[in-house]
Amino acid sequence: QNVVIYKNMHGEDVGVNEATTDPAGKISTCFPIFKFVRRGTLKNLPEELTVGMTTKYVVEQGKHLIMNKTETLTTSGLATCVALAIQIGNKKGMSHVDATTNIHRIIRDIQQTMTDEKIDSSGIDRVRVWEGTMYGNWHAIKKVDQIIEEVGIDAKKIHRQSVCFMTSVSF
Repeated sequence: QNVVIYKNMHGEDVGVNEATTDPAGKISTCFPIFKFVRRGTLKNLPEELTVGMTTKYVVEQGKHLIMNKTETLTTSGLATCVALAIQIGNKKGMSHVDATTNIHRIIRDIQQTMTDEKIDSSGIDRVRVWEGTMYGNWHAIKKVDQIIEEVGIDAKKIHRQSVCFMTSVSF
């Protein structure tokens, strides 16, 4: 999870997350007024600052991540790209596929996770596909469909949605 590092009034580095949750559970965007210093990660923050903080892992274009199902995966900028999200037992994965993405590693990692979780494709029932809507998206759509086919996921279990490239999607 990326955070932004600012200087406080004492000249100390302060890490600020992009959002916070109030006691009622409402998520609010946090825009502090500090002098920007650099970007950092949650690993740079003292533990007391991260208690109760929801961590989102950003999946960059052409990449994929597999995490515990309790984590939040997110991606954006799906102009001609497609995001694929799959829950596999106690794990979940997200891929941000573009026309140049090598899908063989994604397929291998999904299949390995299925083996580790002792689940076959019939046990996968939570699958999301977000398709960018700009011209040229068919390359990524074809690659995601190939991943789905090679993993053996039933097409009836897939929830597909077209999204604007400005939309951020989370799973």
